[in-house]
Amino acid sequence: MRFTRRLGDAARRWARRRQGLDRNPIVLNRRRIYILPTRQGAAFGALLFAMLLGSMNYSSSPGFLLTFSLAALAFVAMNHTHRNLEKLEIRIGHADAVFAGNEARFPLYIHNASGVARNGIALDDDERTQAVVDIAPESAATLHFRIRTSRRGWLRPQRIGLHTTYPFGLFRAWVWLHPEASCLVYPAPAEPGLAPPVTALESGSSEAMFRGHEDFTGLRAYQPGDAPRHVAWRASARLDGDLLVKEFGGGAATTRMLRWQDVMFERDDEARLSRLARWIMDAHAADERWGLELPGVSLPVDGGQAHFERCLRELALFGLPR
Repeated sequence: MRFTRRLGDAARRWARRRQGLDRNPIVLNRRRIYILPTRQGAAFGALLFAMLLGSMNYSSSPGFLLTFSLAALAFVAMNHTHRNLEKLEIRIGHADAVFAGNEARFPLYIHNASGVARNGIALDDDERTQAVVDIAPESAATLHFRIRTSRRGWLRPQRIGLHTTYPFGLFRAWVWLHPEASCLVYPAPAEPGLAPPVTALESGSSEAMFRGHEDFTGLRAYQPGDAPRHVAWRASARLDGDLLVKEFGGGAATTRMLRWQDVMFERDDEARLSRLARWIMDAHAADERWGLELPGVSLPVDGGQAHFERCLRELALFGLPR
């Protein structure tokens, strides 16, 4: 088992040096498609060898005919297995940002420009098959290569595998892809429950930072961009598909200033980043405005999706090469 694993690792390193980094689009030519018999194929070959020995021993013409016919069938199957991957065009996209501990999903767009269907195209990660797809003639399919994340920062897949055993499972043809794609991994958010301390605005005013919407003033029609938590679901259910939104007054929008010095009670930098990630998620979910201060980084008070992603990006790349 160890010898097989070492041999496989050496083959993957050799393929990496031979192929280099893949840039879109990737066209699978003959030189990068590898093929070997499967276990069933090896057993089939051993059976053919035994049949050949028996036919030679007994000088059996029907035995020779059957043996050579099955051998010819195996060679035809090997050719079909190899051609099942040949000339496929692949584009690998970047994955959406995720939090550490979740799966990054890299999209693979596979285009079959030929007039022949490509069946049993499987996506794998050297350990398991993740997905299998059949691609009709002159059509395309999309697969997602999944990687479980464990740490923040940039994640780049070292290798993506595609293989097929179509049509009879006697041979396995495969390719290794080494894409330029990447995924940004945010710090895993800490457990909820601990609120950030109250801080004053940069202007020095002492207005309350945690005043939310206080007084209910009525209902109005839903508009794009309204927070789901403000939707009056019970009142909307009485109408025929029209959503109503609660309006509040008498309060100021919540504003927070999240500072590195406020999380110094955590045990290390990663725990501090996780705590800040949790506070940012909570502020964004509550439609609040917040700012972020890290050593060497200062983001002014703002809100919305773009500000949310920018703050998490700063946390993800804190102390790492940009």
